[in-house]
Amino acid sequence: MNKNKNNKSINWIELRGRERRGPEGILNKNCFIIDMDGVIYHGDRLLPGVPEFINWLQKENKKYLFLTNGSTRTPEEIQSKLKRLGLEVPASSFHTSAISTAMFLHSQKPNGRAFVIGDNGLLQALKDVNYNILDDTSLDVVPDYVVVGETRNYNFELLERAINYVYKGNQFFLKKKKNPKKKKKKSKNFQVQN
Repeated sequence: MNKNKNNKSINWIELRGRERRGPEGILNKNCFIIDMDGVIYHGDRLLPGVPEFINWLQKENKKYLFLTNGSTRTPEEIQSKLKRLGLEVPASSFHTSAISTAMFLHSQKPNGRAFVIGDNGLLQALKDVNYNILDDTSLDVVPDYVVVGETRNYNFELLERAINYVYKGNQFFLKKKKNPKKKKKKSKNFQVQN
């Protein structure tokens, strides 16, 4: 418990109806941005007070957005997880780091090409902005961006390919700005040694 300016105890979790509990003025706020892991849930369990808080947001027609720096899940997959935990929240209420990445890349180069190391959340976010995802059949295509997100499927082959794309891209950029007096160096690919 914390105390407000009148030295009265403030209950930070319990919010009911229009009672004025919690941080000063929270009940009068119209919009809420809420972190996920460690705020709404921890692992596979909801934290205390969360169902009541979400019910209050919905009952009072408050706008809210869940933010997460995780890129592995799509909003629909996060929605499904919260449903299993007992919360009914629309998929449109989630914004992931994968969505932010996709929005940024689209703003820089619409309909571009990306080599991606990541899970479904990142892949789907990029597809949603019409990005072409390079796969094993597009080995000779140079991506506009190399994107590395969270995944359980890292492997040396993928990392080597990503590093080579970055290396070749940087080399190309440097060649355009090269000093004409310097001797041209031979290009080498990066290889992971076992």
